[in-house]
Amino acid sequence: MKKIFSLLIVLTCILSVNAQDFKFGVSGGMNLNSITNNENKIGYNVGVKGEYFFKDDKGLYLDMGIMLTNKNWETPYYYNNGDKSATKWSANPHYLNIPIHIGYMMSVSKKFSVFVNAGPYLGVGLFGKYNMTSSNKNTTVADNIFEDYLKRFDYGIGGKIGVEYAKHIQLSAGYDWGLKNLKTKTYPMDYKNRSFDISCTYIF
Repeated sequence: MKKIFSLLIVLTCILSVNAQDFKFGVSGGMNLNSITNNENKIGYNVGVKGEYFFKDDKGLYLDMGIMLTNKNWETPYYYNNGDKSATKWSANPHYLNIPIHIGYMMSVSKKFSVFVNAGPYLGVGLFGKYNMTSSNKNTTVADNIFEDYLKRFDYGIGGKIGVEYAKHIQLSAGYDWGLKNLKTKTYPMDYKNRSFDISCTYIF
């Protein structure tokens, strides 16, 4: 956690040297999430982002964000032939996600620009419940999934493509590919986050 905040402080200091090339905004949207080999479930993302345009090439920019991201997921039903029961597990983990991407923006008219960016992200698990559903009865297995069932820290790579209108409104679609296996000794199944998102951003 300290390393993440140290990196953010360094980036802020660098960008503040040329504030005229830096823009920031607020962003929110919907995610379609899953973990390895399990079913998709809808979540959300909300937070702030910044864009720093390099002087030598006005189209090339650094895209950063601090996002609260809800990465819901659930397993399919597993059937027990012995007692004819069916069980599935679900979770609603919330992360502080910090994407740091390199992008390029190109004007296509006076009002519209298109952009694409890609790069790594860091994720810190904050809170979330882990539930089990069996015979139509829902039971909370853990009030904090990050204590026993998932590792707290995540990282991966991601990318976005989108359009900007009037230098203020952005609509984008993106995908994050988790690289870290989040399994623990308590529940040693393979867990890697996968997330598709559609987001709207207002740039000030």
